[in-house]
Amino acid sequence: MLRRNFLALSVMLPLTGGVLADQKVWRIAYLHPGFLDNPSDKALLDAFKSELVSLGYEEGRNYLLFARGARGNGASLSELAQQLVALRPDIIVAVATAAVAAAQQATRSIPILMTPATDPVGSGFVKTLAEPGGNITGLGNMFIRSDGKISRASSHDHTCS
Repeated sequence: MLRRNFLALSVMLPLTGGVLADQKVWRIAYLHPGFLDNPSDKALLDAFKSELVSLGYEEGRNYLLFARGARGNGASLSELAQQLVALRPDIIVAVATAAVAAAQQATRSIPILMTPATDPVGSGFVKTLAEPGGNITGLGNMFIRSDGKISRASSHDHTCS
């Protein structure tokens, strides 16, 4: 639940300044490497949409969602990212490292929320965790070891903001 709350807040609060009564219709692109009709992939998208509802957003009224799934074909992510950029979204939610990379290649100006990415610094998505720079922020899939070094494989999430 906390992770879902963070994701929804990460997407919407920067866009609205925290004001739910905003009259703008937000255009949200959602890029996933998997199958959007697969139960687990669909559950993630449904949880995201549910959190938007809990924040007072209604699809079709104050936000439009453009979702694309690569159906396990990583090679198609770049084309899907370009299609989403052509729709001129206000933000791109990119699920997993491959989708973040495709979104990064497609745009340097549209904000990208990574949810999560493995080693965002090593992958070139952000400059540092403390000061990501650029147009990408979100969750990194890593942890800091007792010797102070960052390890890439972990179930712990750290935010980049």
